[in-house]
Amino acid sequence: MTVTEAMNLALIASPATLHRKLDQLREAGFIEFVFEGKNRRTKFLIPTDSASKYFEKMGKAMTSALKA
Repeated sequence: MTVTEAMNLALIASPATLHRKLDQLREAGFIEFVFEGKNRRTKFLIPTDSASKYFEKMGKAMTSALKA
């Protein structure tokens, strides 16, 4: 997903709110903005290893909670 595509998710929140949340996720180390190829205008949102580990941990916690 590109930053522009994320910013167009008006059903979720306003563009300003989405931009702020993307910055918070980047600062927390959960996503990176990456350019691909020679086009420096299109930034892609890429989850980091920290994000993958976090979601794996949360998935295990949810599975455990459902079994209880």
